[in-house]
Amino acid sequence: MGSFGDVSITSFHAAHIVSMGVGGGVFTNDKEIAQRVRMYRDWGRQADINKSENTKHRTLPGDYNPRFIYERIGYNFQVLELQAAMGRVQLRKTKQIKEARKKNYEYLRDNLGYHPDLIMPEILPGADVCWFSFPITFTGERGPLLKHLEEKGIETRPLFSGQILAHPAYAHLKEGRDYRKSGSLEGAEYITKHSFWISTHPALSRSDLDYIADTFDDFFNE
Repeated sequence: MGSFGDVSITSFHAAHIVSMGVGGGVFTNDKEIAQRVRMYRDWGRQADINKSENTKHRTLPGDYNPRFIYERIGYNFQVLELQAAMGRVQLRKTKQIKEARKKNYEYLRDNLGYHPDLIMPEILPGADVCWFSFPITFTGERGPLLKHLEEKGIETRPLFSGQILAHPAYAHLKEGRDYRKSGSLEGAEYITKHSFWISTHPALSRSDLDYIADTFDDFFNE
């Protein structure tokens, strides 16, 4: 699947490119991996209910229904039929959605890129990007800019997760024992403190985009 791995994943969150409200998808062309994915999705229940090895579970009765043999500790990641129906409609619109997001990216790049304190995203040669959002790095103090945007109704987000070791979930880990660190991570630190993103949602109109650009101009012209 893809060019550098056996598995690809995507999110179907309401703000994402193909939306089902919540949840996500796993893609693979490996049947064994697909079975294991389904097993972990369905509470860890047996991936292949047709295999003749059910009798190896000596702690269960011989007539135990193989559908309900739990081989792993799993999760409940099933989606509702309503969500699947939404996803099928969204999939038919992916080309249209991608084109709209690309146009919004190009507008924001062209109309924000002349501010010298903003670092614009760049596309690698040969890449065909479907823009989930528009990432920006502000070389100054980010807080006042974000406050200005939010007060004007322009929603922002920090770049997830930045320097991951700064988050409380990892505070108990010790370098050398639990993980290794490559370099000083100064780039990740800078992103954590200076980077954020704004929307490239396909529903944004030209007047919406003009308003976003004008709001940035107002901040830098103050």
